[in-house]
Order: sequence, then structure tokens, then C-alpha cells
Amino acid sequence: MLGLYLHLPFCIRKCDYCDFNSKPAAPGEVDVYLEALLQELRDLAGMHGRAADTLYLGGGTPTVLSGDQFRRLFGVLERLGLWTPGLETTVEANPGTLDRPKAQLLAALGVNRISLGVQALQDRLLRRLGRMHTGRAARDTFDTLRAVGFENIGIDLIYGLPEQHVADWVADLGQILDLGPEHLSLYGLMIEGGTPFARQREQGVLLLPSEEEEIAMLRSAREMTAAAGYEHYEISNYARPGFPCRHNLGYWTVEEYIGAGAGAHSFLQTDGPTRSHNTPAVDLYIERMREGRSPVFRTERLSPRTLAAEALMLGLRMREGVPLEAFRSRYGIDPFDVYAACLRRGLDNSWLEIEGGRLRFTETGMLLSNEFFVDLF
Repeated sequence: MLGLYLHLPFCIRKCDYCDFNSKPAAPGEVDVYLEALLQELRDLAGMHGRAADTLYLGGGTPTVLSGDQFRRLFGVLERLGLWTPGLETTVEANPGTLDRPKAQLLAALGVNRISLGVQALQDRLLRRLGRMHTGRAARDTFDTLRAVGFENIGIDLIYGLPEQHVADWVADLGQILDLGPEHLSLYGLMIEGGTPFARQREQGVLLLPSEEEEIAMLRSAREMTAAAGYEHYEISNYARPGFPCRHNLGYWTVEEYIGAGAGAHSFLQTDGPTRSHNTPAVDLYIERMREGRSPVFRTERLSPRTLAAEALMLGLRMREGVPLEAFRSRYGIDPFDVYAACLRRGLDNSWLEIEGGRLRFTETGMLLSNEFFVDLF
């Protein structure tokens, strides 16, 4: 499997919690960036000559692109043979940047999956996050997507927000479940360095829920999604049967992927497992593409042990866990030879279990996964 990821780093306003490679666009900057991205795609088609199995447009907010810009992008992708309609094709979107004409256009171009960044439904929480939309706008955008024929919609929500209580989370998630999206990504808030939230925490003015409240939110999420028929297939992701995100599954199962755009990553195994990373600076990315230079500023050849370690961590994120015999065959390493103490501690504390030849987290272990991964690596 080969996934193709395109990074569109622009948004209307950068949210207070966000440390993604994104920025508000200057006048005319999206057009200039798009030309650079299309040039990189032409270069990639010449180098690799492989069609993608999945396509994912992330950001930023890809839906800040105009209809004409989307037409141009998908036209080039198809002409280059990098993508064909009918593949799982995801576009990230935010309420307020996706009206009915643009939704209809995306469907006509071959987009068949939308990942909608809602994050919360209560307006006071949305304001606290620095979001540009209301809860009503989020619900209206979902209804618009359904009305134009989208049958695979994912929604992102965040728990552990400043001034959020368990009852707030339960109410918001309940409303989302009533909408009936095919996919849910439910993330715990992470305070990242350099963000307004990080500065507010340093100043003592960021009022976050307690650890007990966060655990209660996570437990309620698992109970509510299970009752509504969703499968908890990855630590933060839930899907109706048949609707997991194939593109992201490729990351978690260590399949190959190519990333294009500022800050995008690639992982290929043609000449041994190699990860590359484009420059994240938008101006520098555009300059390099204009000058006919590679946008890649870092390349790393992964040792067998590094690759196995990453595969173990990613595999444990999946609810089905790591198939031990297949892992040993693929990577030539037995996890219990390399991480014996940590894995044994996980089994003894009932954070991990082995069932059907698979090593996986228990429900308790899923709750403590971040701490376990720190201990493991």
C-alpha cells in the first residue's frame, strides 16, 4: 500500500492550542504555494511513477482553497497518474470554510471522505479554543455534507479542554453521536510548547480538568461509542464497521507513504527503510521549488531496531495489537528480547495482554498508554 499525503498549511486563524505546521495565508500566498506543491507532485511522479492507494489532504485547513484551486490540484493529480477517482480520498475541513457549492465540487472531483474538525459544540468552549465557528455552524456543515451525498464523514473532538467538565463532554459527544458520522477521532488535549495555551499554563491562567476528570471523559467516550455501534480500532479513533480510515491505517501498520508540501514526511522502503522530511517553512519551501531544488531538508535511514521499535509502538496503538509471530518474521526481532522488562511490567500490571498470539493493551492499558510509551522508549 502507498499513501499520498498533501499538506496545505493555511488556515483562517491559528487556534490557541495548535502547534501544527499552519499559518493564516497572506494575500495571494495560497496560489503561489499551490504552484510549488504542483511542481513537487510533478517531480514525485517522475521519481517514483507509482499511483497512490489512498489520498489525504491535511493542514492547516485545506478547504480554504477556492473551487478553482481544487480543480487545478485534482486535475494535475489525475494527469500525473498519482491518483484516480474511487480511491479513499480524504479532505480535512473546518466549519465555516465549506459551503454547499464547495462540498458539491469536492464530491464531483472524487473526494469521498471528509474529516471535519469540530473539536467542541459548546460555543463557550469553542471561543476558549480560539475556534472561528459555532456549534450551530458545525452541525450545519455536517448536514450540508450529508445533503450533497457524502457517506463517509469523520468528526474530530477534543476532551480535557480548559473549563470543560465531564458533563460538557458527555453532552457534546452525545450530540455528535446523534448526527451519526461514520468515524470519530477523540483526542485528549496536549499542551504544546510555543502555543498560547502553553504560555497561559506558565502564567497559571489555564484551568484544565483534573486527571480523574479526563479519565472519566475517556471512559464515557468508550462506553457511549460502543453503545452507538462504533468499533474502537485505535487509541483515539472509532469507526462504524467498514469505515476505519485506510490512509491512517497505513501509518499504523508501517506501510509506505509519500508526503508533499511544507513539512510533509515520507516513508519508503525501496532502498531500505528511509524517512524524509520537507522543510516546514512555507517561504523556504516555495523558494526551493521555484529554484528547482529538493524541498527535503532531512533524511534518515532507519536501523532494523529503530524500525522495529516504531512498528511496536504503532502496532500497540491499534486495538487488535501486534501479531507477535508476524512481527518477528517481518522485523527479525522479538519484542520480548529487546523490551523484556517494560513488556513484562505491562503484563504483570494488566496493562497488556496476549490473546490469540497478539500483544495488545487492555482497557486499563489504553487509558495509560502515554505513560507506557514513555516507559517503553
